[in-house]
Amino acid sequence: MQNKDSHSEIDGRLDIKVLPLTMCLYMLMGGILVSWTASWFVSVEMGKAWGFLGIVLVAGAYLNIKWCFRIFSAAKTNTNTTKPTLAIVDSGPYKFSRNPMYLSYVVAYAGMSLLANSIVMLALTPLFMLWLTQWVIKPEESYLEKYFGEEYLKLKRASRRWL
Repeated sequence: MQNKDSHSEIDGRLDIKVLPLTMCLYMLMGGILVSWTASWFVSVEMGKAWGFLGIVLVAGAYLNIKWCFRIFSAAKTNTNTTKPTLAIVDSGPYKFSRNPMYLSYVVAYAGMSLLANSIVMLALTPLFMLWLTQWVIKPEESYLEKYFGEEYLKLKRASRRWL
């Protein structure tokens, strides 16, 4: 993990239209709406036993996000995607995934789907991953390649986009 020496070295900011957490909330609201609408036509329930797994997934996602925030804080870089990235982080969960926070949002969404006992919401999980990939991750990768060059490319070769 290396920090850029000053804020002036990174004058650009990631230009994304919707913040990742906002995307997660939109996906959750949309999933609930689609699930509710689908229930008018067909009743599909997974069974209440899946709720416990949902709690585990949401709790695990929350703990992972907290861990990522601590790592970013120690690296003295921003977690807010509207502010410049000041360092490439390659420790903790970033050894295994370049996007563990985004992965945690997806896991939390899947957990909420299980808690809501909604197979329809759960079926929308890949759509959420695709949406994050196209609207956040790919622009972020371009941004990081531009400002960190070989340092970021090394991380890209060492870890996967998702898991």
